[in-house]
Amino acid sequence: MLNNAYISLLIIDGALDLSSASYLMQRLDQGHPLKTLEAEAKVIKQFYQFCHSQNIHPASRFSHLNRLTTGEIESLTAFYSVRKDTGEIVASGTFKLRWTVTRKFIKFLWDFYQSRVTSPDLLKAAQIQLGGMEKAFIIHGKTPYRSTNKDKIGLSPELRAEFLDIINPAKENTQNPWKGEPVRWRNYCLLLTMILGGNRKGESLGLQLNHFNLVGPSSCRKYFEIIKVDQITSGYPRKEIPSVKTKGRQIELSDNFAAIFEYYITNIRPKFKNSTKSTYVFLSLKDGLPLSVNTPNESLKTLIKKHPQFEKMLTPHILRNTFHDLLSEKLDSTLDGHGPIAKQGIKTTLQEYAGGWSPGSSMVHKYPKGSIQRRVGELHL
Repeated sequence: MLNNAYISLLIIDGALDLSSASYLMQRLDQGHPLKTLEAEAKVIKQFYQFCHSQNIHPASRFSHLNRLTTGEIESLTAFYSVRKDTGEIVASGTFKLRWTVTRKFIKFLWDFYQSRVTSPDLLKAAQIQLGGMEKAFIIHGKTPYRSTNKDKIGLSPELRAEFLDIINPAKENTQNPWKGEPVRWRNYCLLLTMILGGNRKGESLGLQLNHFNLVGPSSCRKYFEIIKVDQITSGYPRKEIPSVKTKGRQIELSDNFAAIFEYYITNIRPKFKNSTKSTYVFLSLKDGLPLSVNTPNESLKTLIKKHPQFEKMLTPHILRNTFHDLLSEKLDSTLDGHGPIAKQGIKTTLQEYAGGWSPGSSMVHKYPKGSIQRRVGELHL
């Protein structure tokens, strides 16, 4: 723990894994933020899971300066290309992160064991082994799979409508899988931030009361703000701290959307234990603390158990993807009168802002920020 923030380390069979711990602490010393270490620790865990499935013992293998074979690296490509929970192909950026971190970690281990070699012949052989392994990683890391638009697929129109009906918190809604008015309303608002606001899971969990502006006449802006904070100093009272991976931004709300949040914050949230002692919007019914990182996923698993048609088709990230599907469809219809070049420029700018992504077009600098906020807000409901 550092300044009350947890550093992600791996435990294997009840003991700290020293190989990954040494690598991660070196990365910390190099100045990398905790969210980077957390992401890299998750990749190393996945690498170990792959090794276990293939009966590979990394420390033993590399301590003898024996490389991963080309066939094993090819199998690792397939392992890293698919989401375990849904079976869908991962985004190219996700694969690249997994591949890059794994190469760095293996190189770190290899260099450690190679540094103990004194024989010139053994050292030369080790360098040849490493060179062959590096070439295989380069070859298989270029095109892990044929990337298509399905990489970021959202719910179908039919499942979107069904999902929104299911999560309706009304007492008489027998489709709703969650028990009790507070939890129903909390989950409803939490999931709306993803499917209608485009939030990542960590962005929603980090929302605080002062991030919302919900009152005033129809002419007044209503929004909530996503703010990037340092994980070390955030003070989030859970072992795993939710991270904001994208740029901070304001999510413009329609009057209807704002009224839902106002009702939840004013009438429902006070029913949670210790609600006056926390500034976070979404609290645990059990202890009154802000939700753990796993709660959104567990809530959706409860829904899937009651509605199996969503099996392997529903995660927090799929809800975010659904928002971008809705946004794209709405933009296509509202920008129908523009020429193709102008239409694509405006559409890209709005999508970049709504997703919190860095601008990839000079249009972002030409389009007034306030106009972008208002334009995206018009599409939220």
